[in-house]
Amino acid sequence: MFDRRSFLSSFAGVAALGSASLPNICSELLGQAPDKLPDRSLYDANEEAYWCEVRKLFLIPEDEIYLNNGTVGSSPTPVLKAVFEGYRDSERLAHPA
Repeated sequence: MFDRRSFLSSFAGVAALGSASLPNICSELLGQAPDKLPDRSLYDANEEAYWCEVRKLFLIPEDEIYLNNGTVGSSPTPVLKAVFEGYRDSERLAHPA
């Protein structure tokens, strides 16, 4: 069993190795999903098709249904992209003065 110090030490090593490939992983995952809500006209024409398009905004596998949204639910790709961009800007110290 790990104690906190061992866990954090091993986690820091894994995080350091993984940070180099993080931009590629993020682009790969998020690049496949739409980045905005479907047009309202689709909802007016075919409500089922609209919700199928909304479902594509989430990275949850197609064959799974996520029901636990009482705490931290899955975020759609536009939200994930905004969070990742915010982290990237923060790390670059790219905030306006």
